[in-house]
Amino acid sequence: MIKLRIAKDTDTHEIRELLKKWLIETKLNFGQTNNSKASENILEYIRQHFVVVAEQDDKIIGSIAMANCDTWYTDKAFYRTLWFFVDETKRNPNIAKSLLDFAREYAKGRNTPMILEIMQGKDMERKHQWVTRQNLNYLGGTYSEGL
Repeated sequence: MIKLRIAKDTDTHEIRELLKKWLIETKLNFGQTNNSKASENILEYIRQHFVVVAEQDDKIIGSIAMANCDTWYTDKAFYRTLWFFVDETKRNPNIAKSLLDFAREYAKGRNTPMILEIMQGKDMERKHQWVTRQNLNYLGGTYSEGL
């Protein structure tokens, strides 16, 4: 049974370890994780923004996080995803959909649009198809040079 809940300060280490698996999957090769920096940032996101975890057997197997932002050219607020990840060994569309729906409802309850922008790693075409089936609009992509 999967349980979704708002993250607590005490989840910081477990979320960091989960997200290190995501970093292995992503093509953004920025080197080794700075554990201290990662923990500080995750804790800040838990305290000041929005972080949800998916648990199975009291172990965090997935998470989505959003920050309330605006752009450099307007004051229009939106929620921007910081991460969205389910452990590869537990991954299935239902867990991902539950996390996404939880985040969407949170943003909707605050009358603020949500932008899902952290989608890199394995199986990008499959992920793209899944996200568009969730009735999210495709806005573009992420490109890099020299990574």
